[in-house]
Amino acid sequence: MTERKRSSPIWQYFERIGTDKKALCCLCNKSLSYKTTIANLKSHLKLKHFATYTTFVSKKPRIPQAVGRCHFHTHHTHFYCTQPYRKNKK
Repeated sequence: MTERKRSSPIWQYFERIGTDKKALCCLCNKSLSYKTTIANLKSHLKLKHFATYTTFVSKKPRIPQAVGRCHFHTHHTHFYCTQPYRKNKK
């Protein structure tokens, strides 16, 4: 499996340690695991370095909402009978 590119802005506060999916906090030198996601790194930043976390969140790029796409339109189709409906008797 190939290594994913570290594109998250969280990596400006952490440094990767070797190949065992661990990261070192650049602010307090604590070693943390990030085996599948970086949620643990974000959590550490929020709990231990809140002022830095608020700066991180304010600078984090937001995903723009799609404009002009994915709109659901409700179309109403009206059917008219030219003859009144009569129930067949058996």
